[in-house]
Amino acid sequence: MRRVPTGIMDMLLLALTTTVIALPCSRAAAGPLQAGRSRHPAVLQSSAPAIQRVFTVAAPDRYRVILSIRSEVEGKRPVGIGAQTYVEGFVRSAEARTSWRATRRIPRLQTDGAADVEESLDDFETIQLTSSPEDDETRKLAAALRSALEAFLVPRTVRYRESPGGQLAGLQAEAVPNLAEGAPPVLTLWLARALRPTVSPPQKPITFGQRWQEPRAVRLEGWNELQGSETGEWLEAPGAGEPAVRLYIAQEISGTVAGQRREDEPAAQARFHADGLATIAMQDGRLLLAERSALRSVSATLEAVPGLVEPQRFAARLSVYIHIQDCRNDPCTAPSRNDR
Repeated sequence: MRRVPTGIMDMLLLALTTTVIALPCSRAAAGPLQAGRSRHPAVLQSSAPAIQRVFTVAAPDRYRVILSIRSEVEGKRPVGIGAQTYVEGFVRSAEARTSWRATRRIPRLQTDGAADVEESLDDFETIQLTSSPEDDETRKLAAALRSALEAFLVPRTVRYRESPGGQLAGLQAEAVPNLAEGAPPVLTLWLARALRPTVSPPQKPITFGQRWQEPRAVRLEGWNELQGSETGEWLEAPGAGEPAVRLYIAQEISGTVAGQRREDEPAAQARFHADGLATIAMQDGRLLLAERSALRSVSATLEAVPGLVEPQRFAARLSVYIHIQDCRNDPCTAPSRNDR
């Protein structure tokens, strides 16, 4: 991924190096999805295989993709009043929202059943930006968000290859906004795939109401002591308009941040959480509807400031929320036009 020195994560890290920040306690805008369990746990078929994508070189599929990105720092800082030192809490956050139309075409099929995909992005919605409070540091967060999205919201065609199992290959940097995330770019890599109007179903029999959880081996540059897991569940899809199922998938990665620190100073904690709820057509594995979210957070504890009992704590969070809607029976136009 290309590197922009004034990107979102750079703004967050700059804020962390110039202020004393505590662990966040408020809900992120792109919080985890809650997938309801089926009211009638039952096996759809006693030995139903996992859904496979069936590709055809035919009319294109159109989708409306909504993306929200939120950056946040939250904490406490020492404030001197006379001879006394007090702790003052603060939160700085900025959030940007936009949407576009994604048109998927399949120009050719491969002998192994995979498809070459051309995904055209256009009809962009004007960026909606909110931030709080009104100060210089928050304005920097907001400016970084706007810059990342403005560079992305230009007509383009994203090309990649998709296997019958939903695995994607060949995605390039233009497939995703440049978050300037730094190592490891775990959120950016997840986002490049999550923005695509498709789904990668697990090789699990379709059994309603039975959740599974499995450990995952993880290796990420810059994060140590990693633990990973994946949770999933098949759910019924009432009101889908055609035979369909819903799939809930959650992924969790936790560890520590590599870097120099004193022996008595605890390592910074790193966490990545992503989840999604997708409605999938049974006939061909086509995506009908998806809601996806992800959060990357880094938190650390430093030595206490003289005069304060509690140690300094800080955290930075970068989160995204995605909504993808099939537009087969809808004009799929943006609520507002981007006239830039």
